[in-house]
Amino acid sequence: MDSHMLKLTFQPLDSVNVALAYLNFDRHQSGKDYAQEYEVIVDWAVNSHLSLSVVGAIADPDEAATLETGGVDNWSYMMLFASLKF
Repeated sequence: MDSHMLKLTFQPLDSVNVALAYLNFDRHQSGKDYAQEYEVIVDWAVNSHLSLSVVGAIADPDEAATLETGGVDNWSYMMLFASLKF
């Protein structure tokens, strides 16, 4: 799998970072397009001990993914991470 990413990051508040990412996935051996993915990532430093991250993404499968999985529907996911420092 070959992947390429374009990422834009900005900091609207001192404690918040936001990233917008575009990823392109291709099958290395066949050269076929696999999927296009779009992500939003928000990182929040709640305090000096706790930080939270939320990730939301949607992917649009291309020819290689459709052949491999048999599906043509978009994929989506959301994740929540917490980090506690002590």
